[in-house]
Amino acid sequence: MASGKTLEQSGYLRTASGLSAEQVYDHTAQGLLTSQMLTDWSGVDFTESIFVVAHPMDFKVPPHVHDYYELCFILDGTVANIIGGQKIYMLDGTLCVMNLASRHALEPVDEGAVVVNLCLRPALFESGVFADFLAADNEMSRFLRGEGTTDHLMFSDSQAKLLLTHMDAVVMEFARADFHQSFALCAQVLLLLDELSRTETYSYYGLSPKTLRMLAYLREHCADATMRSLGREFGYTANYCSQYLRKHTGKTASELIAEARVAKAEGLLAGTDLGVEAIAAAVGYKSYSHFNELFQLHRNMTPGDYRRLSRIK
Repeated sequence: MASGKTLEQSGYLRTASGLSAEQVYDHTAQGLLTSQMLTDWSGVDFTESIFVVAHPMDFKVPPHVHDYYELCFILDGTVANIIGGQKIYMLDGTLCVMNLASRHALEPVDEGAVVVNLCLRPALFESGVFADFLAADNEMSRFLRGEGTTDHLMFSDSQAKLLLTHMDAVVMEFARADFHQSFALCAQVLLLLDELSRTETYSYYGLSPKTLRMLAYLREHCADATMRSLGREFGYTANYCSQYLRKHTGKTASELIAEARVAKAEGLLAGTDLGVEAIAAAVGYKSYSHFNELFQLHRNMTPGDYRRLSRIK
């Protein structure tokens, strides 16, 4: 992602966030993490209506609440987000949106994991187009208003990678504006919120340890995996597996299997000289044209183009 390079080149990821593990732990142990605290610790002005905090996830953050809405995005690696006593595993490309009622803790899972937090102060939604968005009749707006029974929404990266693209644009604009709010940053945040309000691939639950094991099975057996075979492996009915995965990933069984097949195809395209038709068959597709169409849908390029680019790198 370009945002990773932007943060590293600017020094923001390493230094401008300025938060040591000791500072975060000592202060969040009090139970409240405020934008003024972040400003005091780092020397960067986090009291504007929109700000971004990025840091390597190499320490545990104890349970706390915020005085702002937080969109927690995993740029790299895996992080455990503990909400309501449940440990939710967030893979890279996962976005968790938390409202003002949310209380959570974070734990690193992978060494080198990186978290990018997009923070929105309530004042942002008091007037103008953001106030209109907050008052709108959609799932995201209702969630931000605190309606319903959940205090967080989980999003995995969509097939078209739109959420990744929007998050990348937000981070790049924040860095371009010298880590301050700008008109362009407001526009990018509004576009991101609008995209979140349109997507149907959200989940209230996120990835549990059992979900991770099921997804690992689908990746390993993607060529012939079905909900029936998954059920046999884990001792459940096919219907239960399908509903459970939808509940915890926000995606259908067919979407998850397709993603696993595309991921395996990427490895074969980059690491072997197998023909594309042979790779299509190896990942479970009898029709080359169907595989080609699906690959383009997920990666916005043909399998042949992906192979050429991977060889250049």
